Amino acid sequence: MKQMEDLINISNHVYDLSPLDIIPSHLYITNVFFYENKSPGPRPFMQSSLLKESLYRALQNFPILLGHVRRHGRNAMQIVVDRGNLNLPLYQEQTHPHLHFRHLKDNGFHRDVWPKDANVVDPRASPNGELLKVYVHRLAEESGVVMVVRIAHCAVDAKGFVDFVQSWGWFARNRCQPEGESRPRLLMDRRVMYEHLPADARPAPPRSMWHPASWLLGLLSTLLILFLGLYRRFLGDKTPPDEIESHLFSVPRHTLDRLRDKATRIDPSSPVSDHDIITALFTLAFAHTQHLLTRRTQTVKAIVPCDFRHRIGVPSNYTGSCAIGLYVSIPGSLLQTPLSAESVARAALLSRAVVDTANRATIQRFIRRALRAIALVGDKANVLYAMMVSQAFSNQSRLGFYEADFGARGPVMVAPMAYSNTVAVVCPAPRPGGDSVGARVFLTLRPGVMRVLLAKGFLDEFTEMLY
Repeated sequence: MKQMEDLINISNHVYDLSPLDIIPSHLYITNVFFYENKSPGPRPFMQSSLLKESLYRALQNFPILLGHVRRHGRNAMQIVVDRGNLNLPLYQEQTHPHLHFRHLKDNGFHRDVWPKDANVVDPRASPNGELLKVYVHRLAEESGVVMVVRIAHCAVDAKGFVDFVQSWGWFARNRCQPEGESRPRLLMDRRVMYEHLPADARPAPPRSMWHPASWLLGLLSTLLILFLGLYRRFLGDKTPPDEIESHLFSVPRHTLDRLRDKATRIDPSSPVSDHDIITALFTLAFAHTQHLLTRRTQTVKAIVPCDFRHRIGVPSNYTGSCAIGLYVSIPGSLLQTPLSAESVARAALLSRAVVDTANRATIQRFIRRALRAIALVGDKANVLYAMMVSQAFSNQSRLGFYEADFGARGPVMVAPMAYSNTVAVVCPAPRPGGDSVGARVFLTLRPGVMRVLLAKGFLDEFTEMLY
């Protein structure tokens, strides 16, 4: 098998995961790519052999996705690449002879007209499952391809996801080019990140299990994990697909500009970003919904991830999780009046004030806290963080999803899928246009909460729901 021959040089390796990898390790990152065949001809569009061969060449360049997730010590985790027992990707293809790409375009890529099985809902990763899953849907008359790509979040963050898919595309476009310095170079070893952090923000060497502190930590860890397990069972899992509902919203450029102008008039010294505005808008909409459901007015916390690669010098081609979560607190006083441009602008200024604190000291403090959390509760830390926030954001608007080119130009549309309850993913708008047409937000909530949010029209003035 040609694909297996491409993996013959894979070496045994152990990747120790950082706390930033372990916290979301129960999830996949999922995106759906829509490729249109704009030059029909006799050759198959994005032919199967090309995709498979280039995928395995990309994996040779990125072997972490061939490993198995293993627990290590008390609460740590590793990805172990064993050349004699590789965790090969799941790759499946389907043909849809009655579904034309034109039908998808004519319906604005509404998910109701997607190929069957492309609308993935469940975000959860199996502890023993594949780290990479690819589902290719071939459309009628070679008119296009819909490709669903899922990568375990413990192996990559959203930027690492995009870097790998772009790398796969590079190998597809350069099928006959000899291996060399021009191929994508992706950094997987977590030591790449730790090199830019002080010693006390790195994992400590494990103590002997007979050390008194180890006994005490073990007892405390066991009790906390038991408590968090009971807490999650009491509240219910945040991720089952039958208990979440997701919609894609478009925030037009003129709306973002109008809200930014409003914030500037309130405080000219603090220029807000598009992401500040989106954080404010969706957090306030969620908070107003919760207020109606609970009749309680209280401070609402949103967690805003802040990529720190460029802030402390971590190379941009590092692919592990590399963001800290900043907490933006929206006071209950902003819920005393209806959601308006004024309240969104004031909340956006609060978001900007928090994001501006993301310096080296803040980053180191967050990582120390994450190290302690993992030492105590391991991968149950995701429950701990969920207890502390109302709304979580993932800003992927600057990532190069639309540069994932397999030789037939980039995708016409990319859609994030399968996220947990209360997560809002900010993603780039399709080309052409991109930033000039605004932003898109994929919001996931419990059905009852989403139903109230939509019925009350909290977002109607500022957004359009695409699906």
